Amino acid sequence: VARFAIFAVAAAHGVMVSVMAMTPVHLLHHGATLTIVGLTISLHIAGMYALAPVFGVLADRWGRMPTILLGQVLLAASLVLAFVGQDSTALVTVALVLLGLGWSAATVAGAALLTEASDEDRRTRRQGLSDTVMSLVGAAGAIAAGVILGWIGYGGLALVVGVAVVAVVKAHQVEPAARKGLEPPVQGVDLVQVQHQPEDAVFQPVPPGPQTGVKDPADIEGRGPRHATCARGAAPGVRWMRPLSFSTVQGRRTPPSCSATARPD
Repeated sequence: VARFAIFAVAAAHGVMVSVMAMTPVHLLHHGATLTIVGLTISLHIAGMYALAPVFGVLADRWGRMPTILLGQVLLAASLVLAFVGQDSTALVTVALVLLGLGWSAATVAGAALLTEASDEDRRTRRQGLSDTVMSLVGAAGAIAAGVILGWIGYGGLALVVGVAVVAVVKAHQVEPAARKGLEPPVQGVDLVQVQHQPEDAVFQPVPPGPQTGVKDPADIEGRGPRHATCARGAAPGVRWMRPLSFSTVQGRRTPPSCSATARPD
């Protein structure tokens, strides 16, 4: 899941930078004024950041994976519009706004997915890796975009970078954990991951099976298949468990004494 998150963020960034970097050149070649170019880029940047909180809310309510896929839909719509409307300044501007929105959805949800798929010991390192890969892909995309623009034009550039969008969707389909999504839990099974482990929290392991990924419940905490205890000071890590009792927080059922989030390993 972490690899998919890094790939999704990097791909979205590469698509966005490639098209954005060449849009001013394309517009100027088609007679647009600097004012129009500046307005187009400004609207694009607004699309990148203005609705980031909205996509954060969607990622919480819909799930990380669906929001990443929403980003791919927006990116694909942007590229199609850039291809068919490459001779229209207005359509190119709309395409750039959609491009920014797609980037925002994919990167916000992708970053959240990466954080949740990483334990505390690897979280910072993975985030640094993601940012590095994202930046390198963006730089390479901007360089390659100039060559592609001179070769097959703006519409051709939109089609070429669209391969990255298709690759993210395909990667989602072939990633077993990604296909399950994050929310809601599989077939109504209440699953939680222990993040803080107080002394008085008692959990029952989820039964083994391909849907939960648990081979032997006894392996979860090493305390037998019937019960597992959240002990203060225990090593942090991913633990699939079913709480014996719940409280409701923001519409989600969570254990009363452990901070937990419904999500897969």
